[in-house]
Amino acid sequence: MPLEYLVFSSMKVYLTASLCLKCMNLTSLLIYAGFILIFLGIAITVVALILLVFRSFGREETKGGGIILIGPFPIIFGTDRKTVKFLIIMAVILIILVIGFILALNFLKT
Repeated sequence: MPLEYLVFSSMKVYLTASLCLKCMNLTSLLIYAGFILIFLGIAITVVALILLVFRSFGREETKGGGIILIGPFPIIFGTDRKTVKFLIIMAVILIILVIGFILALNFLKT
């Protein structure tokens, strides 16, 4: 079996064609970047939850909060004012980044 491909059941996966950055078009590159960012976000969330659990054993009070972005509309919740203010700033930054990426992709498409 040549080293150029792997066989998973009846599907051939070509390593040289699928992992070659020079061979990829912009769409394929952005799809891979999206998957990497999703997995990175999940990993950061899991690590943050584990750290939060271990740090909260010695204390009586734990501070926290979260942002749920549904499109450009944020839902922000938190346990204290300082956390909520920080999350509002983060939500605005995230929305600006998303709008910037959308405009950049639209500019690159035309």
